[in-house]
Amino acid sequence: MFAALKLALAGGVLAAAVPVFSSSAVQEPAPASPTDDTFLQASTWNFAVLQYTDVQGNLIEIPARLLNKIWLLKTPEGQLRMELLYENLDYASIDVGMFALLRSRPGMTSVDIPIVRASIDGMAFPAMR
Repeated sequence: MFAALKLALAGGVLAAAVPVFSSSAVQEPAPASPTDDTFLQASTWNFAVLQYTDVQGNLIEIPARLLNKIWLLKTPEGQLRMELLYENLDYASIDVGMFALLRSRPGMTSVDIPIVRASIDGMAFPAMR
């Protein structure tokens, strides 16, 4: 039911493989609200650096110590979106080409970061107060 999405960047390190939906997966009805997912997995990963390519192909690196939580979202169009909650509570919603979680990097500390994978129509971030 799932195909593995290999996470690697040119010259980078393969750090993890994240299952993604295949086109043969049974289609559930669209969720009633952004919090009513048809698919949801949550876990904690230990890594030092998040690398991703934005839609323009630029390589972006974020030290894991600056992150508080990551949502990996498959949009209804099949694109990958990453929503980041930073340690200082800043928030970003980013369409990404591919990403990698590097478990180690000289001079950087690996930290545990909660990661939620979901199929969702709206933003995953809780309502702002």
